[in-house]
Amino acid sequence: MGWKAKVDLFEKLRREHEFGIGTIAGVAAKFGVHRRAVRRAIASALPPPHHYPGRSKPKLGALEAFIDKVLDDDRRAPRKQRHTARRIHCRILAEFPDATVAESTVRNHIRERKHQMGPLRRETFVPQSYSWAQEAQVDWYEAWVDLGDERTNWHNGARRVAGPPAMTRCGTGYGRGTASRTAPRGAQCLLPPGDGESIGRADDGNPRINTKDQ
Repeated sequence: MGWKAKVDLFEKLRREHEFGIGTIAGVAAKFGVHRRAVRRAIASALPPPHHYPGRSKPKLGALEAFIDKVLDDDRRAPRKQRHTARRIHCRILAEFPDATVAESTVRNHIRERKHQMGPLRRETFVPQSYSWAQEAQVDWYEAWVDLGDERTNWHNGARRVAGPPAMTRCGTGYGRGTASRTAPRGAQCLLPPGDGESIGRADDGNPRINTKDQ
């Protein structure tokens, strides 16, 4: 039974116990489940996770120390020189002739051990500290603006100049209307708006272009 089906069953058991029969034995008999399941449904709306007992690994037990040593050495070795699960299994068969462990068993153990040992890759950080006028970032995006009585597609460019204390932002936009300067999509330069143009915001929060003609 899947997780969703178990949740639906628990909901029915809880509802029947609360508003229906009202007894654990009666609910269990009606739905054909054990009374233990009814008690679990009453205690919690979510089914408890199933815990599988740990299984002994007699064939792998004597080789765990060898596998762990190989994995620990691989953490300090170059990436191209690290052992794969198949390579470790081949070494086990060569160095331990009496071993009869399967490759899938070794592969599953290596996956679990790598997860416990943590990621093999180092975290890398790039410091974001610049002097003035050394670095800059430019982002382009589109927006719809009211240009006079016409709504037009507006291409806006936001430039961020890096500096030691903070990032200083300045931007300009280009529309497709007759009252504004037009720039093609993907333009790589930033130019101020034309004479008599200013960028404001409309009542709905969208940018609005105001010109002298208005």
